[in-house]
Amino acid sequence: MAGSQSRTLRRRYVALNLASLIILEGLYYGYVAGGVHNPVAIGLIVVCLITLVLSFLRVIWRTGLWRLTHASVENLDERQAMVIHEALRYSYGIFVPFTLLVMFAAAMAADFDIHIFDVVLPSGLLYLAHIMPAIILAWREKVV
Repeated sequence: MAGSQSRTLRRRYVALNLASLIILEGLYYGYVAGGVHNPVAIGLIVVCLITLVLSFLRVIWRTGLWRLTHASVENLDERQAMVIHEALRYSYGIFVPFTLLVMFAAAMAADFDIHIFDVVLPSGLLYLAHIMPAIILAWREKVV
């Protein structure tokens, strides 16, 4: 892996990445989707988006975790395949119930004429599904 970082620093970037994703979604649905075009909220959304991209580049792309978690099994050695399998097992064990809860909340909100299932929520979930195995590896492994 190209950019080796300490576990503590990687964990901080992972937390920053996830926090910026959550805040980005919350600000969008709190202000923009509700029809309130507050310039401060729009500015915070842009800051969260930049933070999301920069933390992704720092902890997932630069360390090579993206290529590792998206590599074909034929291109991995036995240890790498086992580590990736374990990360996938944990990440989708977290992702699937979380996604079901989000979908349930969206259905409940629709009963109150609050529609939160537009393009932003599924794209955030898709991003989360792709980075979750890399996040598990960045969080758990001593050296990446």
